[in-house]
Amino acid sequence: MNSRNNILSSLCLKGVALFAALAMSGAVFAQHGVSFSSESGSPGDTVSVEFNFTNPGGDSVLEARARILPDETAFSNIDTDNLCADVDADFDQCGLNDDNRIVIIVTNFDPDEAIPEFSGSVEFTIDAGAATPQTIDIEWNHEDDDGLTFTPTDTTDGQIEIVEAPPEQAVLNVQPTDINFGGQQTGTTSGPETATVSNDGSDGVDLEIIDISISGDFDLAGGTCSVGTSLSDGDSCTIDVTFSPSADGAAAGSLTVDSDADEVTNDTVALSGEGTEAPPPDPADLSIDPPSGNVNLGTGFGGDVLSATAVISNDGEEDGNFTCTLDDPSGVFDASPLSGDVPGGGQASVDLSCSLPDGAEEGDSFAATFSCTGSEGFSSEHDLSCSATEFEAVPVPTMQKWSLILFALMMLIAGGIGIRFFRA
Repeated sequence: MNSRNNILSSLCLKGVALFAALAMSGAVFAQHGVSFSSESGSPGDTVSVEFNFTNPGGDSVLEARARILPDETAFSNIDTDNLCADVDADFDQCGLNDDNRIVIIVTNFDPDEAIPEFSGSVEFTIDAGAATPQTIDIEWNHEDDDGLTFTPTDTTDGQIEIVEAPPEQAVLNVQPTDINFGGQQTGTTSGPETATVSNDGSDGVDLEIIDISISGDFDLAGGTCSVGTSLSDGDSCTIDVTFSPSADGAAAGSLTVDSDADEVTNDTVALSGEGTEAPPPDPADLSIDPPSGNVNLGTGFGGDVLSATAVISNDGEEDGNFTCTLDDPSGVFDASPLSGDVPGGGQASVDLSCSLPDGAEEGDSFAATFSCTGSEGFSSEHDLSCSATEFEAVPVPTMQKWSLILFALMMLIAGGIGIRFFRA
């Protein structure tokens, strides 16, 4: 800091000589102003005090000083590198002089060329051992600087409040603050929405979740948070929530997280949604397989029972029903059941049969009409048929008398040969 002071002292002397020359040339200082902002911080913090220069009068010269009072030793470092960083002038020098004095000298050598307005900052690092609370003033044109050139006509002093650092603590924060599920069909459950629970503290203090509660037509549906979850500073967990409206209309509830945190940014999420009326189910849509037309149950012998199955399907959501009739002049056909219900998305079967008479002969055929009607205009008509074939005896060949005699002789000869063989 001493080398900086020596440089600034030298430049200040140059500035004095420069202003003397300007005064001799008849320079007149019009309206321009300087200001510092007021800030606050705790021991160990670095506080940025903003500086502003305004020049409504169009002056070409600025020389100003401000004292840091009552005790500049409250700061371990004062950085003025950015004080005049944005200056656009022929000459500028800004910095510390005498440890507690800020000096600003800016000049354009042409008296008719105004200094553009600019801003900057001074960084004050508060000493870790600084007393609290205390106020440090940054005072323009202090009485200790009487007799030195001071060109500004308007000034605003700055101030730094040094306060005790806040205690180390955990900070509970639940986000978002509200969740709207929108419309959801009454009696159904929505997909999950997620709330995030975090510890926004930065002092190494953990928080523990003590309770999670929810109200209204809303339910907890998982997530990584639970009672007993511990969160270090900067950590977070999640809570999933679903909406199951029990009635049509607007619904409201809340999700609340209780913890042992020292401070709470937000602990409650407002929940909302709307139960909507279920759309009417699709009407019954009946169809039959096989489709309307000829259905031949086949051919058989007298006394046989030929059978087939008709399947009535309902591709709708509502239940349907059917009624069938069987026009059977020959009396050999049967259908069962002739009526019934078909649930939405389901099926019903009707068994069809033809009982061929015992005395049916080759070429005998039988016919009937099977008709059905049902829900939503369903109708079908099938022409049933079956036929008989005659039983044909299969001839069995028999031996003649001489064949039998010859066969017996051959057996006797074979037996005699076998006996001699075994004796030998």
